Amino acid sequence: ILAALCLGVTAPAADELAPNGSFEVGFDGWTRWGKNANLITLDSALAHSGTNSVRIQQGHNALYFTHALNPEQAYELRFAYRLAGGNPSGRVSLSFSKEGGPLRSAGAEIFKFAPPAGTSAAEWVAFRKVFLPTPITVACQFAFAAGDGSTLWVDDVSLRVVPRPADLARPTLP
Repeated sequence: ILAALCLGVTAPAADELAPNGSFEVGFDGWTRWGKNANLITLDSALAHSGTNSVRIQQGHNALYFTHALNPEQAYELRFAYRLAGGNPSGRVSLSFSKEGGPLRSAGAEIFKFAPPAGTSAAEWVAFRKVFLPTPITVACQFAFAAGDGSTLWVDDVSLRVVPRPADLARPTLP
């Protein structure tokens, strides 16, 4: 251990809460959901980093992972995305659950995104959001979906505990 500290080895990804966020192990840790789940595929031709990204074609579908959260902690969700389509858009839905409760029983937040002004839909864009779970949250489902007529690529998904910014308001309960 001392040798590793002296060599400046970085800490392992133990603080990373998103499973397989680079999709280098396929969909390990993720669930493809919906009657059009087959429209969610790996794309080895378009990766932000590594060799894979996930491609989500709009349909009755979503790609998600679930993780336990502490309502006293702030979290940062990061990922890279690309969009294509006539009016390209995507979203990530955070569905909070209370102990023993169903999906969204502790509230929800939806973050919509599109290509920023001045960029083309074919460029990778960084998404970053710091959030607080509702006070009764024990777990959260993080679900990605493409907007109407859109194709969404996602890569390098990261979820980490971060210090709470002073101006970050606690969300209200449903």
